[in-house]
Amino acid sequence: MAAAGSAGEPAAASGETALGALCCQKCGQSTTMSLSSATGRNPLLRACNGCLATDRWISRITTKPKNREETEDEKQRRANGMKIKEDLKKKSAEEKKAFYLEQKVNRQAEDQKKKRTFSSAVGSVEESREAAALRDDVTNYIPFKKWAAQEMALRIYSSLGEAKVAWEKLLQDPSTVSIMEHGEALVLDYSGIQVRGRQSHSLKSAMRQRMDISEQKDLDEYMEESDSRIKRGRSRLAVEMTANSEKTGDEPMSVIPLLTVSKDLSQLRELEEARDADLQMQAIAIEESQRQEKEERKRKAEAVEKSLPLEKLALQASRKKAIQTMGDVVLRNQATITALSADSHKLCEFENQDLKDELKEKMSHVDRAIAVLGEEIAKYDSEWEKKEVEATTTADEMAELRGEIAVVLKGFHSNNDSCKNVKNKIQDVRIWMAKTKKSINEREKAAAKTAAGKKMGKLAASMPLEALAEKLAKELTGESSFGSVDYSLTPKQLLEKLAPVAFDLARGKSLCETVATLDYYRLQQSWVLEKMKASGSNSCCAVISKKAVAKRLKDQLIRQYPEIGDSEGDAMAGFPTEMQDTFSLQFGQRLGGTASLWTRTDMNCPMLMVCLEGKLTVGGVPSKHLQAATLAELPKKLEKMNAKDLAQLVKTKGWMVQVQAQGSIVIPPDTCWFEVSSGETVHSLRMLMARESLAGPMKAFLEKMQSEGSLQDGDSYSKMLAWLRGNNAAA
Repeated sequence: MAAAGSAGEPAAASGETALGALCCQKCGQSTTMSLSSATGRNPLLRACNGCLATDRWISRITTKPKNREETEDEKQRRANGMKIKEDLKKKSAEEKKAFYLEQKVNRQAEDQKKKRTFSSAVGSVEESREAAALRDDVTNYIPFKKWAAQEMALRIYSSLGEAKVAWEKLLQDPSTVSIMEHGEALVLDYSGIQVRGRQSHSLKSAMRQRMDISEQKDLDEYMEESDSRIKRGRSRLAVEMTANSEKTGDEPMSVIPLLTVSKDLSQLRELEEARDADLQMQAIAIEESQRQEKEERKRKAEAVEKSLPLEKLALQASRKKAIQTMGDVVLRNQATITALSADSHKLCEFENQDLKDELKEKMSHVDRAIAVLGEEIAKYDSEWEKKEVEATTTADEMAELRGEIAVVLKGFHSNNDSCKNVKNKIQDVRIWMAKTKKSINEREKAAAKTAAGKKMGKLAASMPLEALAEKLAKELTGESSFGSVDYSLTPKQLLEKLAPVAFDLARGKSLCETVATLDYYRLQQSWVLEKMKASGSNSCCAVISKKAVAKRLKDQLIRQYPEIGDSEGDAMAGFPTEMQDTFSLQFGQRLGGTASLWTRTDMNCPMLMVCLEGKLTVGGVPSKHLQAATLAELPKKLEKMNAKDLAQLVKTKGWMVQVQAQGSIVIPPDTCWFEVSSGETVHSLRMLMARESLAGPMKAFLEKMQSEGSLQDGDSYSKMLAWLRGNNAAA
C-alpha cells in the first residue's frame, strides 16, 4: 500500500508538502502543528505563528482605540497601516508570500533581541500572611578563637598554649571536618536543633524580568546574561551597603535598583520606533508606487485618441445616472419623513393643540428642505444639459464635463449643503419625537400613580359584599330582566321611582367603536389587570388619567347621552380638588364569572354605565326595603341575610337588567345594587351624573353621615358637603 504522502501522489491537502510536513499558507515555509494554527475548517491548512503575529500587528495598527480620543501619532500610524493593508490585498500570491516572509525574518530578529535584553518586566505588590512551625539543624564552622574560648570555658585546657596544641592535633585528625575560608582553618561545630513558631503579616514589593527559553541557544544566552546581571547586582549591593553604613540613625536608607528595567524598556521602545519608521517607509513606498501607476494610466489614457460618439454616449449615461442617484436620495428622505409623520401624528393624537402646531412646524421645515433639494437637483440637470448641447463639441470637452459630473456626485451626500440640511431637519424631528415621547410617558406614569392609583379597587364608596353577591348570583341564575325599568331619563321620576333607566344600543355604538380604537384603552386594560392580580380583587375601575383621551370620550358621551350633561342647564362644576377623580370618567373591569354587591352608588349619586365588551347582569333594590335605621346598620343587615331571602326581595321589590356590549344603564341613588359577569371579562365606561336636579340624594347621604359622626373635618366628604351647601345658598 502506498503512503498517503509518497512521491508521485498529490498531497491530501494543499498545506501538506510531504507525509508529516506542513506548509504555511501565508509565507510558504514548512512548519509544525505546535508552531502553527489552522486557518479554516481543514486542520492541515495552517499558518505559522510568525505570519499570524504579522496579521495581529496589522490588525492592531489599523484599529482605532476604544473609549478615548486618537492621538496624532496613532492617526498617522493607522493611516500607514491602512495603506499596507490595502496594498496587501492587491498583491499576487507570490508577492504576499514574499511580504510575510520578510516580516517573519524581521520579527525573528526582534524576538532574539528581546530575549537578550530581558525586555519583559512585571511589577507586583503582594500582601501575605504566614503561620509556620520551623525545625532547624544548626551546624557552624568556627575558627580557633571561638573554639579555644569554648574549651577553656569548660576548663578542658587551662591556658591558651595548651588549647593551641590541641587545635593543631584536631586539624591533623583525619576524622575532623574542616574548611579553609579567608586563609583561616574552620572546624565543624554542631550547635543542636532550633524549634521556632512563626506568625507573619507582610507587604512585599517586587520587580521581575523574564526571558523565554525554547532551545539550547536561548539557554546559553540566558546563562551568560544572568551571570553578567548578577555580578552587576552584587557590585551595586556593595555600594548600597557602604553608603548606608555611613548614615546616622535618622537618615533614610538608600536603595539602588538592581534590575536595569528602564534601560531594557528604552531598548524595547527603540525597537518599536524602528518598526514605526519601517512602517512609514513601506507606506511611502506604496503611496509612491500607486502615484506612479496612476500617472502611467493617465498618460496611456491621454495617448489614446478619444472617440466622439463613445464620449457622447458615456456623458449621457453619466448624467442620467447622476440625476437618478440624487433623485433616489430625495425619495429615501421622503419615505423616511412619511414614516416619521405617521408615528408623530399618532403620538400627538390626544395631545394639546400647541404640541400639534409644533409638530406641524417641524414637518413644514423638512418639506421645505426637501423641496429645495429637489430644485437644486433640477438645476444641476438643466446646467449639465445646457453644457452638453452648447459647450461640448469635442470628445475632450465631453470627457471634462463627465469628470465634473463625477466630482459633484461623489461629494453630493457629504458636501452638498441642501442634502445635509434635509438630514439635519429629519434628525431634528427624531430628537423632538424622542423628547416628546419621554415627556408623555413620564406624565402618564405620574398620573397613573396618583389619579388611577387612588381609584384602584373602588367601584363605590362602600365595601362590596363578595360572598353574599356570589350566592345571590347563583340564586338568580336563569332569571331574565324583571322589575320596573324606564327607557327615558327624567330626574324627578328617577328620584321618586328609584328605577333604572336603560337606553337602546344605538346610543352606545359609536362610543364603543371609538374606545376600541384607542391604544390607551388597551394599555390601561393590561395595567389594571396586573393590579387586580397583585391585589387579589375581581373588579376595579380606574380614572382615565390622560386628559386628551378623557376629554374626547366625555365630549362624545355627552353628545350621545345629553341627559348627563348640561341639557337643562343644571350641570354641576367646580368640585373640590379632592373630589375631581370621583366625578371623572372611568374605565371599569370585571373578571368573568364574578359578582359584587354594594349598599349604594358612589356618593349616592346616579351613575351611567356603558358596557364596552362582554355581558353584564345589573340589579338592585331600594335601600328603604332593607329597613336599616342608620347607614352603618345597612351593610350589617345585608351580611345577616341569606342569599335566598335577598333574591326574593330583589324579585318582589327590586329590578334586574341584562346589559350587553353597546348597552347602557343609569343606576339610581338610594339603591342597594349588584352586578354579575358571565364567563368572559367585562369592560365598561362609568360616570356619575353630576346635575343639580339629581344632587338631592347625595346631599342627604352626606348630611346623614355627618349626623352619625362618620365625617371628619377636612376630609373629602366633608368638603363636598360644604361645597353642596354653598351652592344651594348661592342659588
